[in-house]
Amino acid sequence: MVYLFTFLMSLLTPKIFRVSADEVGIMQFLTVFSNIGFMGFAVIDSIFGGGGLFYASIYNIPNGLLIFSLGIYLLTKGRTENKFNFRKLLFMPANIAAILSLIFFLFDITLPSTILATASNIGNITTPLAMILIGMAMVNINIKKALTDVRMYLFGFFRLLIFPVLVYFVLANIVTNDLMLGVFALMASMPGPSMAVTLSTQYGGNVEFATKYVFLSTVLSVVTIPIISLLLN
Repeated sequence: MVYLFTFLMSLLTPKIFRVSADEVGIMQFLTVFSNIGFMGFAVIDSIFGGGGLFYASIYNIPNGLLIFSLGIYLLTKGRTENKFNFRKLLFMPANIAAILSLIFFLFDITLPSTILATASNIGNITTPLAMILIGMAMVNINIKKALTDVRMYLFGFFRLLIFPVLVYFVLANIVTNDLMLGVFALMASMPGPSMAVTLSTQYGGNVEFATKYVFLSTVLSVVTIPIISLLLN
């Protein structure tokens, strides 16, 4: 329900903020997806504890599948040189890993410790690499211009403040578990994901727009996340 709502909202945000044709796909991507893995888990754990983290982990399953399907589709909209290829998408390493992880979970399969340790060490480098990639992308943008972009601030406050409140009230009539409802609303308040820059670089999306929003929304989230947390309380 959350992702269906965010997708429907993504059809409206480019019209609300009047972005150019080459910015439509990336704004839709940033409307649907947020930084739930890198920041979301840490925030949820500190506020709701292990119970909240359990729901956050479940919330992350469709996120992982959708970001490498719907997300790539949005980023490549209108770009013939990077035309969306469903067959290629189906066999992407990330999607294969997501399916395997579900199988391992459902059938309680445990891998040898050597494989687990190796996979864990490789996985631990993804966050630093993502930060390095964002840093490299920021070299090519004007930071002063990014910090004075009024439209970016408006979209940021809409996505970080108004949007999670809308998610809360839409789900309040459906979700009866207060903890689950709080987790979903708070996850919706996270800033832009570093994957926006990574996938934009890989698939020819608007890297400058993605980098500016990820940078600015992360700064704004220092203020907006505590506000949403207080509202939920």
